[in-house]
Amino acid sequence: MYYGTFKTFPSSKDTSHFSFTLGSCTEQHYNDSIFVEMQKHQPAFFLHLGDWLYTNNFNERKYYYAESLEHQKELYQKRYEMPNLKKFLQTTPMDFVFDDEDGVFDDFSKHSYTELKMNGNVTEMKEVPYPDSLRTMAIVGLHTFFPSYQEVENQAYHSFVYGNTEVFFLDTRSTRSPNTEVFTKTKNGKYTYKVPNGHNILDSAQMNWLLNKLKNSTAQWKFIVSGVTFNKSYKKVIDIAMLKPAQNRKLPNGMTGAYIAASLSSMWFAFPETQAQLINFCRDNTIKNVIVLSGDAHTAAIDDGTNAGFPELMAGGLAQKNSKIASIIKNNLQLNLWNQGGQGINNSNFNDAFGKVSVNGNQSVTLSCVDKYGKII
Repeated sequence: MYYGTFKTFPSSKDTSHFSFTLGSCTEQHYNDSIFVEMQKHQPAFFLHLGDWLYTNNFNERKYYYAESLEHQKELYQKRYEMPNLKKFLQTTPMDFVFDDEDGVFDDFSKHSYTELKMNGNVTEMKEVPYPDSLRTMAIVGLHTFFPSYQEVENQAYHSFVYGNTEVFFLDTRSTRSPNTEVFTKTKNGKYTYKVPNGHNILDSAQMNWLLNKLKNSTAQWKFIVSGVTFNKSYKKVIDIAMLKPAQNRKLPNGMTGAYIAASLSSMWFAFPETQAQLINFCRDNTIKNVIVLSGDAHTAAIDDGTNAGFPELMAGGLAQKNSKIASIIKNNLQLNLWNQGGQGINNSNFNDAFGKVSVNGNQSVTLSCVDKYGKII
């Protein structure tokens, strides 16, 4: 006979020190050795911020994620069979909400996904529609094949409390406005950038849920978990990328300015109404100790809130080719948007990496990026 054990979460009055880990982008064609290092840190729990299933990167064919529950079952089972992750999950609780590569296709929104192409130095972008049933199926699949919280019926966003910490897990994909509606192509083939009214990354229901939860939270530390980068100062990057000379010029990562601008348009700064509402609400209601944990960017970096709006730990490359975007912003564009460092900022470390949060009672929180060999970046 086999006997298992489990450990319950500490009460909200518990101020014991603990740590947890996080990250996103676990491409199935890469090895999962990062979980060997992660397990050495003995985290209280692990947060996967999305891009775990990579539905459109199988060799057989490209397809929508939400074709069927059977299809989704296959995808989840493949992840549970990853050897190092499987061993890690035997001792560590995990929470997860899908991001774009888990949903319908790359950069998906409520009714469509964004298709980007480069023809030489010319960037083409368009929204490709998909049936609403596919978005609904993504949420059903999450609750069917992952042991997830369902705080709000038929939704992926949720929260949980661990000791003096509350975690607010957002769905930044399935109700957002289309990314590319901020771009207009001119007669000369260039793009203009203008954010229309009502262009939001969260719908009103999810935003109201988040604001009420933050206002009523009694936790010392409040972590907002976002599939995509929050840093509000990325607006400076898109302003540079949208300059006419830069739009068709390739940068060190091989992408043109227009392509980078379109890629960045999935991030929070490109939805200024939503972002400002959240920041202003926390300020006006004196909600303190709010920290953002984000992924998707295929690299890792930290800001103390000076540039990001809130302190932010971005950990977007668990098992994925590094995008070097934080490095390019600092070293090529001379913008110090991640003022506590990151991959390629005063170092050349582009190894797979995860985020680590250490909660030191009610006194402080330490944010760090750790590579798969245990080196603190």
